[in-house]
Amino acid sequence: MIEALKRCSEDVTALFVGDALFGEQAYVQQLHRQVTQLGLENRVRFIGFRMDTIEISKQENGIYKCPIGNWTIGMQSNSYFFGHPTWREEYFQRTHRSEAFNSRWQKACGS
Repeated sequence: MIEALKRCSEDVTALFVGDALFGEQAYVQQLHRQVTQLGLENRVRFIGFRMDTIEISKQENGIYKCPIGNWTIGMQSNSYFFGHPTWREEYFQRTHRSEAFNSRWQKACGS
């Protein structure tokens, strides 16, 4: 996603909300290094865990988030899957860090 952001219009920014709770500290450090290497410090913000994400979202280019009141079985399964560090890491290695995924992001950003 960060590499794709480099190809996007200068007015496109990224906001990362949340903390590394399940051993992702090395990955978060990698993201910070990538932001610096690509010169995107003014377009990417890491704000950690927050209880006021809706209020923050309203300040971030009008992106709103809504709490989910009724978690379906599928949503619960997804949460369980991605809550498991090994399964999550395997998925991200195969999918989100793949060339095909990065290519789709670049196309979505117009590059």
